[in-house]
Amino acid sequence: MVFLLDTSGSMAVEDVQPNRFFLARSALASLLDQLEGDRVGLVALEREAYPLVPLTLDTAAVGLFLETAEPGLVPAPGTSLGAGIVAALSLFVDEQRANKVIVLASDGEDLEGSVERGLRAAKEKGIIVHTIGVGSSKGGPVPHFDAQGQRAGYKRDLDGSVAVSRLREDVLQLLARETGGVYVRVSPASAPVWQIAAAVRGMEQKRLAQDYS
Repeated sequence: MVFLLDTSGSMAVEDVQPNRFFLARSALASLLDQLEGDRVGLVALEREAYPLVPLTLDTAAVGLFLETAEPGLVPAPGTSLGAGIVAALSLFVDEQRANKVIVLASDGEDLEGSVERGLRAAKEKGIIVHTIGVGSSKGGPVPHFDAQGQRAGYKRDLDGSVAVSRLREDVLQLLARETGGVYVRVSPASAPVWQIAAAVRGMEQKRLAQDYS
């Protein structure tokens, strides 16, 4: 299983409290606690994707990197979900292993228009993509941070208006639906990642039943 964490600037939006990134990171950490015996990797996603942890049984290491991750981790501003999925796929080096899964935590924005490329690559390799959505349909302004990491107002569009980011549930639902995955939306009051954990356990039970047969 590869966790694909959106670390783009829009994840700092505070339309859900305390912000999207905190909820996404917490949801993945909660899911990590519910996994036993699974190899897990971690990839950070912006306009480019950067593998942080290769597939490992050391979930404590994955948890440590999750805890220290922040928006803007990758020095390539923007969002390319396709690049993230392709990078996650590259961690599955053992072609003989079954039950390969990507878990994407994101607001669903894809500024590079690469969703179809990522979806096609996942389907070609038979990889299931579960998705975790954070944010609201109303959205909120995207914070701007200076070189020292201090809050410095909000980002602006080309016309000078404040840039507003909204949750794109349609994109996240598409990725999950087309690959046989599960989509869940997390909020400060609810983080139903157990549904993804249950789907993963269901894959393992199905595999064991096939082996027994």
